[in-house]
Formats: sequence, C-alpha cells, structure tokens
Amino acid sequence: MKLSEIYKNTDLQTAMSYFCYDTMQTALSLYEQGWTVIGSQFKSPKVAQWSTKSREELIQQAYNDFQQGKANSINLRLKDSDVIAFDCDFNDPALMRDFIEVLPFVVGIQPDQYFTCSGGKGGKVFFKHLKPTYGTRTLPAKLGLTAFNPQDNNSKQELEIKRHVSTVFGMHSPIVDTSGNVIDFKIYSNYGNTKHIAAPNSLAKLPIITFLDVGGVEFFYNNLLKHHDYVDSNGKPVRDSFYEMLVLSSIFYFARELAMDKQTNDFLSLKADWDSLMGTTTIYKALGMHDGLECINYLFYGDSVLSILPNDWRVNLCKRYQSMISSNDYRLVLNQCCVFESLVEEYRKRLRNKYCILCDVDFNEADKLSLQQMMWDLTSIRP
Repeated sequence: MKLSEIYKNTDLQTAMSYFCYDTMQTALSLYEQGWTVIGSQFKSPKVAQWSTKSREELIQQAYNDFQQGKANSINLRLKDSDVIAFDCDFNDPALMRDFIEVLPFVVGIQPDQYFTCSGGKGGKVFFKHLKPTYGTRTLPAKLGLTAFNPQDNNSKQELEIKRHVSTVFGMHSPIVDTSGNVIDFKIYSNYGNTKHIAAPNSLAKLPIITFLDVGGVEFFYNNLLKHHDYVDSNGKPVRDSFYEMLVLSSIFYFARELAMDKQTNDFLSLKADWDSLMGTTTIYKALGMHDGLECINYLFYGDSVLSILPNDWRVNLCKRYQSMISSNDYRLVLNQCCVFESLVEEYRKRLRNKYCILCDVDFNEADKLSLQQMMWDLTSIRP
C-alpha cells in the first residue's frame, strides 16, 4: 500500500505528518494490548540495546522518537509474547497467493484467523508459538529450500522464521521518480483480505502453532516450490524423483479411495463426480500435492488442462499410472498407495495431537472427530 492511498488529495509533507501521528497512536495501542513496541526508522529498530530494555523503557523512547520525528515505523519484540512470524520473502506473487490460501489447512485453522503484514514483496504471517513441554528443540531461522523462478530472471523465493523482532506498521520504504525525488512511500499493511497484525486485540486472537506444525509447513512449502517448477542456484529443477513418486502415490491413493467408495475393483473404468473430492482436497493441498490434484482431475474428471502439455512431466506421470493400472492388480494399488498414505496419517495424527493438547481430550476421542470438526474446534482456542 502507498501513503497516498490513505491520505488522498493530500500533499506529501502533510500526509507524512498525519501518518507519523497515526503510527505513534498505533504504537501506544499495541503496547496497551500487551505487545513490546520499538519505535523504528523504516524496517529496522534503531534503538540501542532494544533486545534487553524493558517494554516500559521502549515505549517511552518510541513516544519521544515519534514526537521528534526520529521514528516512522513500529517493530514488535516477538519473543516477549512467544510469537513467531513466517517471513515470506517471495518475489513471485503466485507463490505467496498459494501459500496464504493453503497455510490454514496445514496448521488447522480457519482462513479468517490469519494475522499478516506486508510491505514490499511477499509478507509475514504471525502465530502464537506453543513451545514443546519437553526437550530442547528450537525453531530454525530458515525453512525449506531456497528456489529461483526461471520465468522471472531467476528471482529468489525464501521462507524464514522471525522469532525476535518484526516490523509491522509504518513506512516501509520511499518511492522515487526517475530523478531520484521522493514522490510517495510504501507503507506496511495487511496482506490481501487477511487481518493486519497491528489491528486491535491481535495478540489475544493469534492462532496457535506447534513445533510439529512448523515441520508440516516446511514440507508443504518445499512441495509448493516443486509445483511451481522453480530451480536451485545451479539452474536445476528443485523437483526430484521422490516428489514425482509422491505425486504418483497420491494418484493411486485417490483411485483406491474412489474404488472403495464405489465398491468396485475395476480401476480401469473409474470415473469420479465432483463429490468424490470432498474431504480429500484439503489434505492434498496441506501436503503440497497440487500436482497430484491436477493429475487426478486429468485422469478421473476429464480435465483438459494437462492435455495441452503433451511433454509435461505430469502428463507422462499420468501415462505411467495408466500403464501400471492396466493390470487391475489390487495389490499393486495398495503397494503404490503406501508412501502418500503414510503422509496423510502423519498429517491427521499431528492435528489430533494438537487438538488433544489444546482441548485437553483423550486421543481416542479426538480420533472420532472429522478433520473439519477438529479445525473448527481448534480455532476457538485462544492463547
């Protein structure tokens, strides 16, 4: 978002003055909500020893700096509140869109539970981190692969975890014209239709994420990079043979579930209706199996999207499935299912464990609930 989009028909100097006051008021509001607030210049905290000063000292200094024009943005000291942020340093808007769309499925929340922040490219997504009750496991600073988009001058895509400090409000960076004159400012706001982390009561409403959830996010993210056909720093595809095997296994898994639903062992003539994907789309996307869904649509729904890409690896994988299934051997189907099926069970088990911890119920009781019911119940939990 731009500063001029907030204060329309206002000259730049006046808009900057208004926004500085609004930013200071937001800082005070966030402090009252329980956040530790640091007054900053653009992206970085400029306060000496910001990591050790008390939250009372920091808010007083922030107030003074805003009054004197020395601060124009807000950083939050996340560690004080056990909050983490997925810092999506994505140059490809399509990757950010897919990541934001599916992340709720991965961690078991509803889409409207998101709290985000975006300044330039990509954005950040915030969670209350539920630390393990045993062990000394710590969260990594970086998640998954670093990938490059060959369709966009090899622009970098990277996912980090912010645990200590994060900029959430105020000015992000100046916008200059061809002569180098500042004509506007990028400012921090929410991403898309999600809630801004600087909104009232955000700390109290943050969704909870566990250590195991973070591992699930990493697995999903890596598969999403492969789905987008990115490459590594050497220009080689990040997609590997295991991923292709996983996509193939996901096709067999769907075929088996569909055959059981239709009470048939005739895999050759299997066709699906739109109700057949109910309950499976969520799991496939949560595991980053967008390519699996594309192949399923092509094979069982007659979707023509892949048919226009005759040499695409996905089409070749579908042909491989058709060749393997031609024997109608149920044992082969069961054998091919096992890799994807184990991941599905790990996913369900992770959400059941989280449900049991947060809702204080027996694991067997949680096992009786549908995935959707668990997600609804988990969203009602507050830190």
